[in-house]
Amino acid sequence: MIRINLLKSAARKKAKPGNILTPKVMIIALIAVICGIGAFLGITLKPVRKPARTAAPTVAVTVPPPVPVRSGPDMIEEVVKEIGERHNEPARLNIPYPEMTFLEKVNYEALFARQVFLLLSRAIPPGIGLKMLEVDNFLTVYATGVGDSRELISSTFTALKNEKLEILSQPHSYISANGSKGYKFVVTCKADFGIDHGDPFQAWEHIDTRENIPFIIKKISEIGVANKISFKGKPVQTSAEDVGLYRRYIYSFKGKGEYKSFVSLILGLYTEKIPCAFKKVVLNAGTGTDVDIAMDILLTLKE
Repeated sequence: MIRINLLKSAARKKAKPGNILTPKVMIIALIAVICGIGAFLGITLKPVRKPARTAAPTVAVTVPPPVPVRSGPDMIEEVVKEIGERHNEPARLNIPYPEMTFLEKVNYEALFARQVFLLLSRAIPPGIGLKMLEVDNFLTVYATGVGDSRELISSTFTALKNEKLEILSQPHSYISANGSKGYKFVVTCKADFGIDHGDPFQAWEHIDTRENIPFIIKKISEIGVANKISFKGKPVQTSAEDVGLYRRYIYSFKGKGEYKSFVSLILGLYTEKIPCAFKKVVLNAGTGTDVDIAMDILLTLKE
């Protein structure tokens, strides 16, 4: 900014009579100077204009329609009956069973049989008949049976894959002709369900002491009898193993009953929050709707 001090300049020199500026002339001169400065600034200093705001581009988002949920169809003909419906599974941690901590394994084992038999109720349609079903060591699901057509059996294999079971290739799984009676099949699956911390039954929270083994065995038998399973003799202890501060026992049960009675036993133990696990289950089709039942039940107890 340029400052011009007109008053100071006028006071230093005595103006000659001929050069005396009248107040009117001085005002006019001052106005002219101010206008000149303003004009100069108006030319040389241009105001900075803020850029106009532009609206952010909009992106259209298409939300896919929800996937329809299948309800559980009838289970395996003459062997498997409908058990439950599909439900929304909580998020799981995809940790392989061998890599779990000990207490994570205890919980995984207690939930394993229930998960297997509920998924079978969803995946296997009418027209499929099982002759034998084996669930072993919290890993393998093995079955033999028959079906009306090759296409029906193939679609059943696909449904099992959709339930996140890994179907092993030949000779572990195959379909072949069954004479004039449709087709027969063998299927071997690997199951890996991961850790389900969202399930309301966390078995490690209910681990009992070994002094209560008789009570636990009695409770398992009572729930089985209540669901019309006929046990053959008393359960037999087949092994015991120490794991840190815990001891793991395996008891062998044998009996007979309908398939749905066996699944009701599994669901009953889950409802009662009995901390036990089915290390091995073998079901063989018998006469009528009955199946022969053999199961090794694993109990994890505190010392």
